Amino acid sequence: MKKVTLVSYNLIAKIVAMFCFYLQDILLARLLGINGYAEWTFFFSITTVVFWVANLGINNAMQVIVAKDENNQRSIFNHIVSGMVLRILVSGAFSVFIMLIARPACIAANAEERYSHLPGLLILGAIYSFLYLVVEFWKNTSIGLKRTDRLLIITVFEHVGYVGWSVIFYYIFKNVYGIIIGYIVSYGITLFVSEKTYGIRKQKYLFESQEFKNNLSVIFSMSYPYIIASLSTFVLTEMDTIMLGSMQSDSVELALYVVAKKVIMKLPHFNDIILTAMMVDFAVINIDNLKKRKDQFREIFTINSLCIMIISGAIVLGGKYAVKVLYGEEFSLAYKYLLLLLPGFVITAVNKMLSYFLYYQNKAGYVSAIYFVSMVINLILNILFIPIWGAAGAGIGTIISLIPCLVLLALKVKRIFRQYRIASNQ
Repeated sequence: MKKVTLVSYNLIAKIVAMFCFYLQDILLARLLGINGYAEWTFFFSITTVVFWVANLGINNAMQVIVAKDENNQRSIFNHIVSGMVLRILVSGAFSVFIMLIARPACIAANAEERYSHLPGLLILGAIYSFLYLVVEFWKNTSIGLKRTDRLLIITVFEHVGYVGWSVIFYYIFKNVYGIIIGYIVSYGITLFVSEKTYGIRKQKYLFESQEFKNNLSVIFSMSYPYIIASLSTFVLTEMDTIMLGSMQSDSVELALYVVAKKVIMKLPHFNDIILTAMMVDFAVINIDNLKKRKDQFREIFTINSLCIMIISGAIVLGGKYAVKVLYGEEFSLAYKYLLLLLPGFVITAVNKMLSYFLYYQNKAGYVSAIYFVSMVINLILNILFIPIWGAAGAGIGTIISLIPCLVLLALKVKRIFRQYRIASNQ
């Protein structure tokens, strides 16, 4: 019953997040037009780079750490406080750095000729990045603690907020700056709610300086493998958009590609509805529960695969009509990129499940190495393919780079289960 409740809260959170994400994307496309939308997506890809780099694996490490603390409330509290201090310091430093270099970098790259609002957007985006990473800290912590009720509260304030506030401020300022200001207001409110939800200031646990230093050491030791994974994720998800925006002069092609890419990129979040709540159990595998965990893995894999087939079928059959109706006639050609990128969704959805398992088995270093290899392949293929085939080349390069991940992650999961089986027979 508890498992059903966890999944139910997570299901609602994911539905809210997905609905708001697509609603926001549709609203921005219609408000900004195809050229304005291209500028916004180019800016947002750069800002996403800041997310992945500034994360430094801290949020991911906290999710695993608090999951392993289980019912040790003192340890959970101390790890949360240590992680929050570290999160604020790191995010703040990155945000200040971006604010200082934004305008000089745009001038050096002659970016203002194509994207006139970019310098101002980057400065405001640095503030948004700081707030985003701290909010994500609380979301990762909620997942690790299996508190999907708190995750739901944070998610609702986050996603409903950025849709509503960005539209309000767009009409106030009458330009794209209003949108990012709306994001800042939304995440500021969400951060306040997140901290109130956890009520850190009400806790009475003793928190010693030496314990604080020890906790920082633990967080750093667990976070560094995620750094490579974060950088790899950036290359796999955002490098193509940045390279297209920089190397190609056709803003229309960029806008069409990004519409399709955003749809495909978010589809694995449907799979996360199952994975986020149910994969936490794999943090603890031993001789006594090995058979149960193997059966559980097969069950989750079957559900995940069924979800992939349903979503893929919906994209093939209804994608063209949906893009035309929702985004407008000028974006209708994005359907061809939807079909091109669809295999990437299938592979990514499977990779996410395998990665979740390995993370909870303390194999983050292995996952990071695999994604690093994929990152290098993707980067090379983007450099080779984009000048020749444009957006199509970016899509092909991304899909090809994901295949080695799938094979190597699957082999590692199989090997771990075999090692547990051998140990149980001794």
